[in-house]
Amino acid sequence: MQKVFGLELVEMDPKSHSYILVSKLPQLERESSKEDENTPKMGLLTVILSLIFMKGNVIKESAVWEVLRRLRVEPGEKHKIFGDVKKLVTEEFVRQKYLEYNRLPHTDPPESEFRWGPRAIKETSKKQILQFVAKMQSKDPTFWTSQYNEAETEANAAGRR
Repeated sequence: MQKVFGLELVEMDPKSHSYILVSKLPQLERESSKEDENTPKMGLLTVILSLIFMKGNVIKESAVWEVLRRLRVEPGEKHKIFGDVKKLVTEEFVRQKYLEYNRLPHTDPPESEFRWGPRAIKETSKKQILQFVAKMQSKDPTFWTSQYNEAETEANAAGRR
């Protein structure tokens, strides 16, 4: 499948025998491919994955909503592109295994946190996310020393540069 379609079948959960298809096309080919209705959602997901990585690989739900509000994406309102943003982030991205969403114990009022899900780990890298952040901030990725070191360590361990 990889040679013909540029896709790899990756097992997500051995217990439930769930699998995903991961694109193995070079980044440039994927970027130049036609946009579809999922492109804006993937952009929103990239922003959230960036927040998680830059905040130490875990972020409180309230901090995510605070940043999204600054981007004029309100969790309690229907967005013209994303629809129900809260449902998209806390249900759809979680069901698709891009995000893990967990309630924090012993919090009153109840609080939750986000982490990268297994699909995000398989489909992107911390290095790619850091490059995205650097581009958005017009800075070199080395500006964020600890994240840069973590991304490089992950890339070297995975054999990707």
